[in-house]
Amino acid sequence: MNKTLIVSVVVVIVLAALYFFWAPIKDLTGLSNLGEQNTPETPQTPSATPPAGTPQASTKKIRVISPNGGEVWQRGKQYNVRWDTTLATNIDTYVDLIPATTIITNPYSATSRITGTEMFHSSIFPQDNTPGEGSFSYRVPDAIKPGTYQVLVLMGKDCNALTGPRCDFDLSDKLLTIK
Repeated sequence: MNKTLIVSVVVVIVLAALYFFWAPIKDLTGLSNLGEQNTPETPQTPSATPPAGTPQASTKKIRVISPNGGEVWQRGKQYNVRWDTTLATNIDTYVDLIPATTIITNPYSATSRITGTEMFHSSIFPQDNTPGEGSFSYRVPDAIKPGTYQVLVLMGKDCNALTGPRCDFDLSDKLLTIK
């Protein structure tokens, strides 16, 4: 193989790695995303001007109503999941059950979105079934691992995209337990 070609490929790979490592970290400085909780473990100081696509916490557009933490769910049983929102009803809505041992305040890490078990996605329901107050009945899978979880509600387009604006979100305030 041509030595110049090898060097060029290595340079491109190194530059791409640096971009994907540094760009998301730079974007996290001063981040004040929806759904973040001001707790002693994660003090948040709202930025005067958040990065583009990052709404301020004071403009929270989604709120998890239930389960909001402290509940104990049994595998194989059915439970209601509820949230309210000020966003348009035709926006994609995702609800995930995230395994967690501590409270998560931001579902976006430096390079991706934290994922878990998808509980709900608006594309499988008619658009008019995701009103300002969303609700659905969720059967806890028998095969889900017992432990502690948080409920994550995301609204927007391409919530798993690595670049661009992040989706609006809220997480349950505390962990719920699945037995």
